[in-house]
Amino acid sequence: MGLHPFVAVFMCLWFGGVAIAVISLIIGSIASGEFLPALLIPCGMLPFGYLLMIGAFTIERNRAKEKLLEVLEGHIAH
Repeated sequence: MGLHPFVAVFMCLWFGGVAIAVISLIIGSIASGEFLPALLIPCGMLPFGYLLMIGAFTIERNRAKEKLLEVLEGHIAH
């Protein structure tokens, strides 16, 4: 199982945009010599986006696994 290619491309673009924002705010913060509170927003968006993507995938993966086992009337050997 894997991410749909559209989701993977979208998340790469989204993470790239957020990373560019983080880099530009860090450079701006260094140039001005003071901490910019706006830097916290994109820094929080990176882990939020990752956890949202992985969390949703994990939930759907577990549902699909349960349905497949139900259809095949099997069990998982640990």
